[in-house]
Amino acid sequence: MAVVTIDSYSESNRSADFTFGAATSQELYLAQSFTCSDGIILDSCKFYLKRSDIVDGGTLYAKVYNLTGTYGTNSYPSGNALATSGSVAVSSIGTSYSLVTFSFSGAGRISLSTSGTYAIALYYASYDTNNDDMVQAGYDYTSSSHGGNLSYYRSGSWATSANDFIFYVYGDTVAPTVTTQACSSVTHNTATANGNVTATGGAAVSRRGFCYKTGTSGDPTTSDTTAYDDGTFGTGSYTKGLTGLSASTGYRVRAYAVNSVGTSYGTTVQLTTQGADAPVVSTTTTSRLDRKCVIFGGNVTDEGTETVTERGIYYGTDEFSQTNKLTSASGAGAYSIFLSGLTPNTKYYYKAFATSSIGTSYGDILNFTTGSDKPEEDSIHYLPPLNLT
Repeated sequence: MAVVTIDSYSESNRSADFTFGAATSQELYLAQSFTCSDGIILDSCKFYLKRSDIVDGGTLYAKVYNLTGTYGTNSYPSGNALATSGSVAVSSIGTSYSLVTFSFSGAGRISLSTSGTYAIALYYASYDTNNDDMVQAGYDYTSSSHGGNLSYYRSGSWATSANDFIFYVYGDTVAPTVTTQACSSVTHNTATANGNVTATGGAAVSRRGFCYKTGTSGDPTTSDTTAYDDGTFGTGSYTKGLTGLSASTGYRVRAYAVNSVGTSYGTTVQLTTQGADAPVVSTTTTSRLDRKCVIFGGNVTDEGTETVTERGIYYGTDEFSQTNKLTSASGAGAYSIFLSGLTPNTKYYYKAFATSSIGTSYGDILNFTTGSDKPEEDSIHYLPPLNLT
């Protein structure tokens, strides 16, 4: 893990002093609104402080609250404190401005929500009875560019101002947060996986993708098949195509994301691919030209799920095994193939075929018999000679 800045407003913006402390007329709380966009672990905060010359005692704590009101205008702490820092003795604060650190440990190291708004508050406790231990906090009295607002607790209620204290809030980076959505555009061998990085964890996401395996139960990990992209990513939805899937098969799919801290997974969703349809082809009757030539015919009436890449005829003299192959381009529709050199007076068997990535389909087996080598059997007739006188 690494400590990063969650939100801040630099001391270079200080234009005024806000006094709070134990004196009866002064506030015991002051607070600054801030935002968190990375869903990381609260580590520490800093305020720009100095103390009065007279110090008999007093202790400061930083506390984090949820907000109520309109952020940047009149928001202030709401409910009980979500986290409380370790204490800082007022006597340890210098009489000149410096950044004072308040550290959170144990139960105080809370996880801040992505896109959450909070208040970081200073609480003055354990003050002396002389009421002269006071602290000043630097703030921007002019047109603040931070976008939040400050608040302070006075006479039993919170008051607000559209200005900002000088402050820093820090957090520890954690692994990202990612969710998995249902797959879309599902076919017999492809699908689109859908995920969303909802929090980077404070460090850029270097890989986001999906892991998947066949089955109807269990959670896949990166040890299974993966599809991913590498780069520098923030929050947001993403997709990835899953290819090479098997038809009519169940898959377990889970999104994952990686940053410098580690790998996180979303929930697992179920994907079932569609069934795959082979081509539909029929065998048509032959057109015989003579005793040694023939025209075979076939018709691809439906390509099925995938494009037909080869079509043609198998033929031979064995009724149960036609091993001679003739091809005729690809795609759907009727086709014909010319063949010569057949053996006369022979019975031939033939069938049409069509092939796609799903497989090969065949038409019915038909047959024909070639004619005899004798001329009269080829329907060639001779006329007797004419007697001319």
